[in-house]
Amino acid sequence: MYRYFIAYVFSTYQGSGNGWTEVTRDAPIRSSADVLSMTNLIANQDKSIDRLTITGWQRFED
Repeated sequence: MYRYFIAYVFSTYQGSGNGWTEVTRDAPIRSSADVLSMTNLIANQDKSIDRLTITGWQRFED
C-alpha cells in the first residue's frame, strides 16, 4: 500500500479555499490519470465542491 499526503485548492458556490488529506493507494502515482482519479475521489467526498485541483503530493515513508 502507498500512502500519500495530498494538498489541493477547491472552489464551491460559497467561495474557495485549500485543504489537505491522506490517500491510500494500491499502486504508486505514475500518471496524470492517477492524479485525476485522486482528484475525483477527494471531490466526491464533498458534493459542494465545484472544482478541485491537486497542487502537490508527497508519499509517506513506510
